[in-house]
Formats: sequence, C-alpha cells, structure tokens
Amino acid sequence: MAVFFCLYHLILSLDQISTMHAKNWQMIKKLRKPENFFCFSSFHISLHGNKYRDMREHIIKETTKLFVQHGLKAIRMDDIASQLGISKRTIYEIFSDKETLIYDCMVCHHDQIHKEKMDKMSKAGNIIEEFVLLFDNWDEEIDANYKLMMSLKKFYPNIHRRIVDGCSRAGFDSLREKLKAGVDQGYLLKDVNYELAVSVFTYSIYGIISNQTAILPSDVSEKEAFKYVIVYFFRGIATEKGRKLIDEYLEK
Repeated sequence: MAVFFCLYHLILSLDQISTMHAKNWQMIKKLRKPENFFCFSSFHISLHGNKYRDMREHIIKETTKLFVQHGLKAIRMDDIASQLGISKRTIYEIFSDKETLIYDCMVCHHDQIHKEKMDKMSKAGNIIEEFVLLFDNWDEEIDANYKLMMSLKKFYPNIHRRIVDGCSRAGFDSLREKLKAGVDQGYLLKDVNYELAVSVFTYSIYGIISNQTAILPSDVSEKEAFKYVIVYFFRGIATEKGRKLIDEYLEK
C-alpha cells in the first residue's frame, strides 16, 4: 500500500535486469564484427566499468527529479536526453525502454523517502517517539506521493502494481517488527493479534488516501483523519506506560 513507502527498501527485479542485458547482448554481437572492433572494445569497457554504473545512476537520479516535478506522462525520452545533455541512444543502451527507466526511478524515489524517514527515526529514544517522528508532516508527504502514484496507476498500471506489491510486503513486515519492539520495550500490549492490527491500520490509512471524499465527514480534513487514526490505533494497543508517553507527546 502507498502508506508504507517510507518503510520499505525495494530491489531491482531479475526480469528487469534480464531484459536490459538481452538488449545489450544484441548490440554486443553487432559490434563484434571486425569492422566494428574498436567500437566494440570501448562499448564493452563502458558497459561493465564504473562509467556505465555512474551514468546509469546519474540518469535515474536526474530523471526522477523530472518525473516528480513535471509528471510521468509529460516527460519524454527526448526531454530526458536534452536535460542530461546526452543522446537518446545512450539512454537506450542502459535502459531497454521508458517503462524500465520509470520503474527504476520510482524505486529511487521511494528509496530516498525511506532513507529520510530512517534518518529522522534514528533520533528517537523509544518506539513511541519513532512513530511520532515518522508521521510528522506525513499528510503533506503523502499528498505529493499520492498524485505521483495515481499518475503511475493510470498510465503504467503494471509498474504501479509491482511497486505497490513491493511496498505492501515490505511495509507489513517492517511495521510488524516495530510493533514487536514496542511490546519488548513495555509500551505496547502483549496479548494483541498484531497481524490483524497491522491490516486494520493499513487499510484505515489507505482508505483515507484513496477515497477520502467518500468516507470522511465534510467537516473533517484529511490531516485530522490521519491524526485520529494514528493516535487511537496506538493508544488502543498501548500499555499504561505507552499511553502516558503518547499523551505527553500530544501535549507538546
């Protein structure tokens, strides 16, 4: 679910890598012809050396910025090449097609969100404070993320499904581990079905994000709904020690 973009770390899928390598292998076979020997040698070196890796990371990083600023559909491969000062051929030597590049950019984008959240949460002294820091300004972050993901769902549904599936698995596992840590620290109750708790929490938040106009009262903002769900979820599974700490943070 979109709700856990800040909790997951995705890896590139094998079929993406296989597709890219297959295209590169066709080019290598062509370049192996005697008349193209020197061209082949330089391509082979760049394909497997630091230059290839650095170029790939540079393209992903800069293209991700373009997608976030202008939208997925508005940016063409010509725009990317022009912005980066490289040829489209260079891009296609590294990425088999635009969808491959979009997928890698979405992974990059959400990896960065994850890193920022982890850096923020590392300053917490306990599990309750971690969640307070995690959801600080969360409504603003989700608003921007939601628009990007809805665009992805509309124009590239297969990529959207892969990203969401990865987030759901990683997010569920991460939140479950955090809640168990809260039990060990004495802030959360032991006799709670945390598998069910994670599902209830996830779908409550996702419901607000995906269909807010249909389920929220007219006088309740999305930000207020987020706070209500988060606060009462954690107070409901907290020990007396945990509730006291939650109330202290709410008073600040």
